[in-house]
Amino acid sequence: PLYSCTFTSDELSREEVERLVDEQLVGGCFAVGGIAGTNQLAVRTEGGCKTKVPTSRPRAKVKVDGSHLTWTKSPIERAVADLKTIGYWAPLTKGLGFIRLTEESGKGPLADAHISYDSSAKYCFVRVFRDEIRHEMSDMDGATRRELWARLLGHEISHCLGYGKGERFARAWGHRIGEAFSSEILEKTSG
Repeated sequence: PLYSCTFTSDELSREEVERLVDEQLVGGCFAVGGIAGTNQLAVRTEGGCKTKVPTSRPRAKVKVDGSHLTWTKSPIERAVADLKTIGYWAPLTKGLGFIRLTEESGKGPLADAHISYDSSAKYCFVRVFRDEIRHEMSDMDGATRRELWARLLGHEISHCLGYGKGERFARAWGHRIGEAFSSEILEKTSG
């Protein structure tokens, strides 16, 4: 008998899903065809279907190096935790292998970021300027500072995510993070 199954993937190419399906179905694939207008594959097989065929790549955990931080270490660690809480860490770090966080004194923007590639990974380097941040936050309360750190870190990492898409792209990320932060973090801690 022939069995029909459908597999969906937002992350894998059709060829990758075909290979996974072929490797993991009992009896191998009899026929594989794309369903027009969707990201699904219809599979006909002689031996039956496994229901747990993975249709996404295992997500590699991005390595974050904050060993060069002093004054900004605690608020940046909190910002990473907050970005995870509101669900923005995974989309921001998708495809990154490494994030190095550093701080400097002196004049500059609040922070900047640049990206570097090698054959094995994509690296994001984020630099924060202590003096500029201290000045910017001098009149803010704790909750506002916490939100600014999350927005700032997310904004800078988004430069690596959308390399070449510019400041408008990064500002949009910062805005979304601010909205989510207000509803997910501030409301829960104030209520």
